[in-house]
Amino acid sequence: MKKLPFILAIIGWCHFTTSAQVARDDARLSTNWSFEVQMNPQNDVAWLNLFEEERNQLERLHDKELSILEFNKLSTTQENISHAVPNSGADLYAQFILSKFSNSAAIEQAVEIYPNNLLVREQMVNNCIVKQSAELEKHLKKEYDLAAFSESELSYARNLLMSVEEHGLLILNAEEDAHPLWYLQYVMKERPDVQTVLLDLLQNESYAKEVASNNGISANELLDKTRSKQLETLLKKSTTPSHLALTTSKTSIQLLAKNLYVVGLCFRYTEEKSFQNMALLDSRFSTFSLSHMNSGEALNKNYLFPMITLRNHYKSVGKPYAEMEAKILTLAAQFGLTNLVKSNFD
Repeated sequence: MKKLPFILAIIGWCHFTTSAQVARDDARLSTNWSFEVQMNPQNDVAWLNLFEEERNQLERLHDKELSILEFNKLSTTQENISHAVPNSGADLYAQFILSKFSNSAAIEQAVEIYPNNLLVREQMVNNCIVKQSAELEKHLKKEYDLAAFSESELSYARNLLMSVEEHGLLILNAEEDAHPLWYLQYVMKERPDVQTVLLDLLQNESYAKEVASNNGISANELLDKTRSKQLETLLKKSTTPSHLALTTSKTSIQLLAKNLYVVGLCFRYTEEKSFQNMALLDSRFSTFSLSHMNSGEALNKNYLFPMITLRNHYKSVGKPYAEMEAKILTLAAQFGLTNLVKSNFD
C-alpha cells in the first residue's frame, strides 16, 4: 500500500454507520441515560441504551479490542441492570452480549419483550448467524421492515460484495457492515459464494470453530485470541482469497498495510508483490451502482479512497481522469473534505 497517512485518514472516515444507527446514536447522545436510570431505576429502555452506550464507548476507545477489564466494566453495568429490572429486555440483552453471543435463550426472550427494537433485532440476527439458524432470513426481513438500513446502504453493500473475488473471504469489522450485506446474501440471494466473517462474533467459540474449519485453519489459532491476531490469522492462512472491509480499524490497517491492496470497497490481502490491483479496481468500479453515492449519507465517504486511487492511476498512465476527479470533488464537498482530498491528488 502507498500513501499510508492518507489511508489512515480515510479509515478515520470509514466507520460504517447505518441510517438507523445514526438515529439511535443521536437519540442516545441527546439523552443522559445515566441520569435517566438514576431518576427512574425501573426504566428498562434507559438501561438498554446505557449498556449499549458504554459498550460502544469502550469499543471505540480500544478499537474493539476489549480486554477482561472492559468486559468487567460491562458486567458491572449488567449486574446493576439485573438488580434494578431483573429479567427485563435490557437485562436479557446485556446477558447475551456478555455471553459472547452464546445465550440464545436470552436474546430470544428479549425479542419477545421488544419485537421492534433495532438493537435487540440486530443481536437476534447475530444469534442466527452463530447458530446457523434457518430463521435467519425471517429476522433479516424484519430488520429491513424496521428500516434498519437504507437503499444507499444496500447499494454500498452490493458494491462491497462485487469487490470480492469469486468464492472469496470477506472480513467485516462491525455489525453495521454485516447486516445490509447479509440481507443481500440471505434474502436477495446475491453473491452467496462470498464467505463473510464478522470479527465481533469470533468471540463465540462455535462461530470461531466454524470459521476456522471453512478456511482450513486450526481452531486453536482463533479461539481465545485477540481480535487483531484473529484477523491476521484469517488473512494470512485462509485457503481462499482474503478480503478486508475498508472500515477496519486503523491499528489493523497499519499492522497489515504492506500486503493490503485496494480492489474496490475492500482490501485484498496477498503477499504477491506483483499483484495487479489497479486492473481489478478499475474493472470492478466500472460495474458499481453509484446512484446513491451522492445521498449525503456518511458511509459514502468510503468511496473516496478507491476513487482517488483510480484517479491518480489514470493520470499516471495517461488515461483521461477529469470525469473521475469531478465525481470525487462533488462527493468530497458534501462532507467538507475538498482540501484534504485535493492534497492527495498526484
